[in-house]
Amino acid sequence: MYFLRKICYNYRKIKYVKNILMVVKLYMIIKNGLVFTHGGYVKTDLLIGKTIECVKPGLEGENIIDASGLKVLPSPFDIHTHGAVGEEVNETENYDAVRDYMYENGVLNFYATTVSDSSDNLRRICKSLGEKKYLRGINLEGPFLNKGAKGAHNEENIYPADIDLLKELIRLSNGKVKVTTVAPEVGGNLEKIKEIVGLGVKVSVGHTKADYETAKAAFAFGASQITHTFNAMTPIHHRNPGVIPAAAENKNVFFEVIADGLHLHPSIVRMIFNLVGRDRVVLISDSISATGLSNGKYSLGGLDVNVKDGVARTNDGTIAGGTHNLMQIIKSAVSFGIPEIDAIYSATKTPAVAMGETGIGEISVGYDADIILCDEKLNLKTAIKGGEVCTKA
Repeated sequence: MYFLRKICYNYRKIKYVKNILMVVKLYMIIKNGLVFTHGGYVKTDLLIGKTIECVKPGLEGENIIDASGLKVLPSPFDIHTHGAVGEEVNETENYDAVRDYMYENGVLNFYATTVSDSSDNLRRICKSLGEKKYLRGINLEGPFLNKGAKGAHNEENIYPADIDLLKELIRLSNGKVKVTTVAPEVGGNLEKIKEIVGLGVKVSVGHTKADYETAKAAFAFGASQITHTFNAMTPIHHRNPGVIPAAAENKNVFFEVIADGLHLHPSIVRMIFNLVGRDRVVLISDSISATGLSNGKYSLGGLDVNVKDGVARTNDGTIAGGTHNLMQIIKSAVSFGIPEIDAIYSATKTPAVAMGETGIGEISVGYDADIILCDEKLNLKTAIKGGEVCTKA
C-alpha cells in the first residue's frame, strides 16, 4: 500500500518508467470528473484499485476512464431493501438476481431486509444470506413488532423479541445480521434493547404504537434509529407527541426516509431534513420484489401484494413497501427540493455512519472503490465495484 501511494504522489514521473507502468496498469484512473465531496463537487482525478489510492488532479497513465462532464459519486448504500426483479428476500433461492439488479442501478452496497417470518424460515434465510460474500449485511425488519402496527407484515409471524433466536441468527448469518426493528412497548421488548445492542446489532424503533415516554426510554437503552419514519408508527400530536419527537430530541438517532412521494408527502420529506439535517437522515428504498418490473401480482412475507401504477398494496389496501431503487429515491428527493448534495450524502455517508460501516460512503483515500458516474441529472452511466467496472448504461 505504501508503495502504491508513493507512486501516486510522484505520478507524473512514473509514466516514463516502463517497469512501474506495468504495476500501474493493474489500476484505473478516473479523469476530469466532478467528484462528490461533502461540501459540493470538485474537479479532480482518482487513482483506484480495490480501494481509492489517490485523489488529485493531473493524474496520467493508462487504463483511463474519461469522466468529462460527469459526476463521480460514492455508491449509494441501501440499508432497507426487501428485493427486486421478482425476488423477495424471505423466499428467493436466487438472491444473486437482486445483486445484479442493484449493481445495474448503481447501488453497490446494501442490506438484504427480511419481513416478519417464522423462526425456522428466519434461520434458513440467515444461513443462505450469510454465504453471500458480496452482501454487506442483513436487516431484520421484524418479527419483534406490534401487531397493531403491523403494516404489510403477516400478523401470524409477529412475536416478542427472542434473544436466543437472535443469537442463533447472528451465528447462522456469519455475523451479517446488523439491525433489527423493535416495537418497544410490547412483549417486554423495551427491557431487551440493551441486550440486543450488546450483541452488536443496531435497534430501530418501528411498527410501533409507542408513546413519547416509551420511545424516549428505548433510545436511552440504545435504539439508534426509526424505521421508515412516519409509516407504521404513532403520528405526531400536540398533546401526545409519540416516537418522532422523542427521536428528534436524541442526537444519536437516525431517521429512515422513503422519499418516493407515496410513503411521505414531499413537504414531510423537506420537514424531516429541516428538523434533523442530512447527518441524521438515511434515505432508503424499502424496495420489494416488484421493483424493476411492471404492474401485477407479487408477494411479501406470504401476503399477496398488488402493484398498480407503481404503488404496492396488500389486499386490504395497506402500502407494502416501495418499487423504486435507491438511485431513483435520490433523484426523487432532489425533485422535492432537497439539495442534491444533501440527498446524496443521506444515501451514502449517513447510512454508513448509522450502521457503523467503515470504508464506504465517501470518496477518500483508503475507502472502497465503489463508485458511480452519473450525468448532470444523476442518470447512471458507469458503476465501478471494488475497482472493476460492473455496469455501463
